[in-house]
Amino acid sequence: MAIVKLVKDTSTELPIKLLLCVATSQSVVVLKKAILGWRTQTGIASWQLSKSASKAEAFQIIENMNQNMMCSALLRRYYILRLFEDCRGCDMPSLTGFVSVRGNGVPSRKRGNPLNNAEKDLTTAMMKEMFPALRPGTQEYDNKRGAVNFYRKLGRKFHMLTSSFGKGILALMPYYDLPGEPDMSISDNQLQSLRESTLGQVISILERTQGEALCQFSAAAERIVDALIEFPVERCPVFELEEIAESQILEYPKNSSSLLSLLGLRRHAQIVTDPYPSADESTELGEIGG
Repeated sequence: MAIVKLVKDTSTELPIKLLLCVATSQSVVVLKKAILGWRTQTGIASWQLSKSASKAEAFQIIENMNQNMMCSALLRRYYILRLFEDCRGCDMPSLTGFVSVRGNGVPSRKRGNPLNNAEKDLTTAMMKEMFPALRPGTQEYDNKRGAVNFYRKLGRKFHMLTSSFGKGILALMPYYDLPGEPDMSISDNQLQSLRESTLGQVISILERTQGEALCQFSAAAERIVDALIEFPVERCPVFELEEIAESQILEYPKNSSSLLSLLGLRRHAQIVTDPYPSADESTELGEIGG
């Protein structure tokens, strides 16, 4: 009944995609394409975000990443999540259930919706941390603030999902439709605009119906993403899914143990030694973000 009500109350099909399309064989094929693209794409080093990178550097890398390339679109999700968490976005009232108070313990008397005020304050604080020299009211400030506000909202949705299922879940939300397969893509733009209360309902249903399986898939996918973020290409381990034909992967049922096994390391190999063919990224995706 909860699913029926959710569909009835929501004008977008995104909640249904989140319930049905995460950790499917299609999402694993998209992840495979992203990995192969990462191995063969030139200039990958310029996309890797070091642990010591400042918030301003993280912002600039996110801005420069080409969303029409699968590997870039995947890593971008994790960089947005990191930026959100580094800026203490998880302290937002919408996530904690509390409204911020002044130092004397008295709730703020600012006019307007307390949650909206807190969101604006967080965006302002993020701008001060990243671009202290920019003056409010200038064109450059307003442009950057618009982007920061978008990343804050999207980062909060990512944080909600990863808090429930682990960080690997972001790699199992397909952001690209496979040729000849049903429309299953979950774009960042769609997720950013989804009402937070609706996403909370979706997460609650997922926890009840698929929670254990999604956490297992997420843990396995997180190890893959960590390798892409931390290793140079020549030292990155090879994963089982890279060497399985896409048509074979697509035969595995959602959340199945056989599908989960593809997210592990390739047997008898830890380091990349074989030359990889150019990725069929059809990595030129057209508009992913739409």
